[in-house]
Amino acid sequence: MRQYRAEIERASTLNRVTSRWIDAHGGEHLVSLAGDQLKDPTLGRHLAMIDLEDIDNADYLIAFTQEENGNSKGGRHVEFGYALAQDKQIIVIGPRENVFYCMEGVDQYNSWSVFYLAWQFWLERGYR
Repeated sequence: MRQYRAEIERASTLNRVTSRWIDAHGGEHLVSLAGDQLKDPTLGRHLAMIDLEDIDNADYLIAFTQEENGNSKGGRHVEFGYALAQDKQIIVIGPRENVFYCMEGVDQYNSWSVFYLAWQFWLERGYR
């Protein structure tokens, strides 16, 4: 994800990635919390609130999806739904995973490279 962030921020000084989880919440947590780590919800609640604040501070959400049977805890679906409820522009990189990924205002691209080419086209024409 850091590579994608670098590409976005390098392409346009107007764009800044707000997702602090990309840096593992300050380097304290190298992986997502799961299982026994969630028995005491205090830390999980704190990290979830940070993620929601980051979405609040974003103009749009880029959601990376995956094929069925991927190794994920599903937090991206909550983030997607939160952004959808906030009426954020949403960009899906990968397959549509459920019916909500078909909603108005959700643009889907099969890969990062396809999205990035389209985005470059729009940047050259003055769009963010």
